[in-house]
This record gives sequence, structure tokens and C-alpha cells, in this order.
Amino acid sequence: INPLINSLLLLTNVVAGQFGVAIILFTVILRVATIPFTLRQLQSTRAMQEMQPRMQEIQKKYKDPKRRQEETLKLYKETGINPLGCFMPMAIQMLVFFALYRALAFVVGGSPESLVGLSQRVYPWSYLTQSIPLEQSFLWLELGRPDKTYVLPLMVGLSTYVQTRLSSTPATTPQQQQQQQMMTWMMPLVLVWITLALP
Repeated sequence: INPLINSLLLLTNVVAGQFGVAIILFTVILRVATIPFTLRQLQSTRAMQEMQPRMQEIQKKYKDPKRRQEETLKLYKETGINPLGCFMPMAIQMLVFFALYRALAFVVGGSPESLVGLSQRVYPWSYLTQSIPLEQSFLWLELGRPDKTYVLPLMVGLSTYVQTRLSSTPATTPQQQQQQQMMTWMMPLVLVWITLALP
């Protein structure tokens, strides 16, 4: 968390004290840095979906669970697919974003106690310490409080919906199609609900 906090403070100084701009810039840098993980995740997901008909054949052909598992592992080796290939990149990204959320909670706490806690996490370099306290407002937002206008939650919902639609791959079964349709609507709604309460 400390390196993230200090990186945010460094970016804040680079963009002339505009902490909201620093958050956006940091997010862009983080997304660019995680592109290899995202691409690997998309490749694994597509490869797993392309392999789905062969997986269904194995399930129909072998009723014995042990034999079915052996054939499935053989198929993974044959195609060079790691079944955890979809999970690991996503797990790494989630860990980074959880740490970023914690760092932002320290930086935009808004109370005198949080300012003391923040000062204990900042590296003792005058270039960083001079940026404290941070500007707490950006555009129409108070960075330490939820958006009362509901513009940001709606933007999150819309962008998540568009991203889900663009990144979805064609479903091979009616069950997959139904799951994709549910995820296309559920993820944006869940994120809107979460964003309503987040600073």
C-alpha cells in the first residue's frame, strides 16, 4: 500500500496538485501495465471456449469420473492450455486493485486522523510531503465521499456493460448463452450498487 500511496502523491505533484487527475493517470498507467495479464486471460478464455465441444465429447464418452478426469488432463496437455490460465491474471489484477482501493482510502480519508495516518505512510522526501494535504474535490466530486449526483455510478454501469458486451465470445451452448446474458446485466448492476456507496 505504501508504494501505491507514494506513487499517487508523486503523480499528484506531476499534475500540479490535481489529485483527481493523478488518480485517472495512475489508473491508465496501471491498466497499461496489466495489459499482458489481460491479454493472457482473454487468450485462455477463448482457448477454453474453443475446446468446449471436445470437453463435452469426453463427458459423454466417459461415465467414470476418474477416466473422464484423465482424458480431460490429456486434452489440456495436448492443446497446451492451463486450466488456471484464466484465473491467475485476474487474481493478480484484483490484488493490485484491492491494494489501490486501500491506498486511496488512506489518501482521501478526509479526517484529521486519516491525515496523521497518511503522513506516517509517506516516504520522508520533501517532494512528496509538500503535497499533503491533498485537494479533495475534482469536477463535481468530493473524493472522500460517494457521488451524490449518481453520475459516476451510472458511468461505471454503462462502461461495464459495454466492456462485457465487447469482451464476450460466442456461446456454444444455450446454457452458456444464458450465463453470458445474465453476466452482461448482473455485473454492471452489482458494480453500480457498490459504486453508490464508495467514495
